[in-house]
Amino acid sequence: MSFDERVVIDNFIRSGVAGYPRKNKKADGLVKINIGGGDFCREGWFNLDFSNEHYSWDPEAFIEYDISKKERLPFGDETVDIIYISHVIEHLENHHVVFLFAEIFRCLKECGVFRLVVPNADLFYYSVLRDDPSPILFRNKFFKSHGVSFKSGVTSLDPIHYLIREIATPRSFVWSLPGQHRRYGENSENFYFIDSNAAKEKFKKLSKCDFYNYLCEELSFVPKYSGDHINWWNYDKIAQFLSREGFVNFFVSSFLGSVTLQMREWPHFDSTRPMMSLYVEAIK
Repeated sequence: MSFDERVVIDNFIRSGVAGYPRKNKKADGLVKINIGGGDFCREGWFNLDFSNEHYSWDPEAFIEYDISKKERLPFGDETVDIIYISHVIEHLENHHVVFLFAEIFRCLKECGVFRLVVPNADLFYYSVLRDDPSPILFRNKFFKSHGVSFKSGVTSLDPIHYLIREIATPRSFVWSLPGQHRRYGENSENFYFIDSNAAKEKFKKLSKCDFYNYLCEELSFVPKYSGDHINWWNYDKIAQFLSREGFVNFFVSSFLGSVTLQMREWPHFDSTRPMMSLYVEAIK
C-alpha cells in the first residue's frame, strides 16, 4: 500500500466511522488460518506460506506450505473456523486454485468463513474501455518504490499497460522489471512481451474474459519469480470456482467488511492495495 493510501485509511479508522476493533485482546478459541501471509504474525492465527527467492521473509513467521505442489492443508476435515487469503491467487495457475478451494472447503467447519482478496481485473479492464487511466495511476508509486521503471523510449502510458501488468506481469511491454532479462531472454521461446497495438486490437475483438485468457494463457507459475501476476480474477470467475468446490453462500464484501470481527482488525487485514482490490467472502 502506498503512503497516501495508508494515511487516508488510518484517518478513516481513527475517525470511528468504521467502528472496527483495533485488537482482539481475548482468546476466542477459534481455529484461524492465513494462507500466503508472508511475515503476518498474529496471536491465535496459523500462518502458511513457502520459502522462496522472491520474498525474504523470516521462515520462523510461517508454517511451510506450497500451494503450487498441491499439498493438503495440514488440518483435518471440518476443523477450521476462519481462512483468510489476500493477494495470493493472482500468482497461481487455475488448477492450483481449484485444488486450494477444495482444500479450504474440506477444512472449514459448517458456517466457517473464507475471505478472499484479489486485484480486481475489471477495474483495469473498464479503465481501458473508457480510455481513462486516472483510477489506476496510484500504481505508479508502488512501481517506483519496488524498483520497477519505465522502459527506455516509453513516453506515455495508456490504461492497457496497467491491465497487462496487473494480470500478466511477464508479458508487460512497458515496465522494466528487476531481473526480467534473466527470466525471458530475447533468444528464448518464452520471450513473449505483447506489442501495444496488438493488445489493443485483441481488446477490441475479444470478449472481456477471452481477452483476459489471451493475456494469461501461456503463463505458468515459476517459484523463483513467485511475485509475478499470472492470472486474472473478477467476481464472476471467483464465484464459478467457489461453486465448483461446493460453496453455496458467497458474496462481494467490502474493505474491512468481513462478517467476522476477527478479520476486521486494521492494519492486519485488507491492507494490501485496497484501491484495486476485490473482496469476496464464502460461508460453508
